[in-house]
Amino acid sequence: MRAFGGGFGVLRDPRYRRFLAGAIFYSVALWSFQTVMVWTTLERTGSAAAVSLLTVCVTLPTLIFTMAAGTLADRRDPRNVVLISQSCAVACVGLALAAALTNGISLPVAALLIFVTGCFDAFSSVPSIVYVGRLVDPKLMASAVGLSGLQYGAGRIGGGIVAGVAFQMGGPVAGLFISVTALGMSALIVSTLPHLPRADDTAGAGRFGLDDVRVAVGWVRRSPPSIAIIVLGLAAATFVYSYFSLMPIFARDVIKGGSVALGVLTSSGGVGVVVGALVIDAVGRRAGRGRTILGGLALASVAFIALGMSQVLPLSMALMVVLTAGLGMYRVTCQLVLQALAPARIRGRVLATFELTFWGIFSIGTLAAGALADAYGAGAVAITFGVATLVCVGLVLAFYRSFVRLDVNREGRAMLGGSLITEGPPAAASPATPAGEADAGDPGASSSPPGTPTARSPAAS
Repeated sequence: MRAFGGGFGVLRDPRYRRFLAGAIFYSVALWSFQTVMVWTTLERTGSAAAVSLLTVCVTLPTLIFTMAAGTLADRRDPRNVVLISQSCAVACVGLALAAALTNGISLPVAALLIFVTGCFDAFSSVPSIVYVGRLVDPKLMASAVGLSGLQYGAGRIGGGIVAGVAFQMGGPVAGLFISVTALGMSALIVSTLPHLPRADDTAGAGRFGLDDVRVAVGWVRRSPPSIAIIVLGLAAATFVYSYFSLMPIFARDVIKGGSVALGVLTSSGGVGVVVGALVIDAVGRRAGRGRTILGGLALASVAFIALGMSQVLPLSMALMVVLTAGLGMYRVTCQLVLQALAPARIRGRVLATFELTFWGIFSIGTLAAGALADAYGAGAVAITFGVATLVCVGLVLAFYRSFVRLDVNREGRAMLGGSLITEGPPAAASPATPAGEADAGDPGASSSPPGTPTARSPAAS
């Protein structure tokens, strides 16, 4: 505890504890919902491509709504955005339960229900990340964002194994009942969280438009660390994150199991995410956030290659722990660094840009993985995609060596080689923002290009 104590200090904040509890219920609900819908579809169609289609349906809304959700997180109370989104998701999963009661979950129905639920999730995801980053003291932001990864691990453990066992005992009705109950609990907890003032109160900030996209993308283009994070995200989402759609095929064809085997693999992945969330802040503080991002993704790639070779359930479970621990450290650290890099009032849109590119290419990679798994087997796809991810990590390291020196200090500010990274004028291109006021209220901002170390020492911040 002494070694990792710095990463748990945020748990003393009762507001954060409530936020984390609600996030865990929400994750359990979504994983239960997806496990039931995917396994029902696999039983009825027997096709890996059909499973990949469902995975795309739950992520496709990210392409459509994430930037709008990020803008809402900046210009509205993010807590209200999350609450409305989750309340709508309760109704959608309730419709899925009604369809299960009448034995009406066909592939088109499953795809439609997953897509609509994904739409509400798209409006909840980025505002939730922004909310927790603003809820706590800046000195605790790294701890808060890191421990928030517990929701994904707990969701897989609870939503995976519980839904898998419930499905075997009571069919899709039992699994979906768990989902709608957990989702209702999450919305109830979110309703007790405190309100936050909007971060962006500049003139013309009342609606979403193309200027919001241009401001966020323009800022990212002037920030070399952000570009590197997005490039790594494109590689990870295309290749190693295809394990989402390959898990049911591993359970059925490689391990020769059923819904319980799928639930066990899903839960093993949850254990890995929990392990990653518990150690991420300590690892990041000791190794640096840049090394944590690269190391976590490389570790996950090696585990994915080994998973493609494994034919034994216990070994596959252990590899899933390693795989998801690495991916958890990689992805959550990316979210932390982007929040530290971006000015407070456009964090939602910057995070939305990352999510948009990530889940956009994820849809293509997932469809390719499903089609290739039908043709060549899930094991061969896992090995090939794992090697491809390692190659991409090596290329980023070769072309941007300074990435390994990227870090976040104790005040939640981005550092490069011990020097503070300036933020630059994030909204200078926006006609709604008067010249010279682009960074009003953002301490440490200057006119230097983002990613440029200042001459100040870390102590000066």
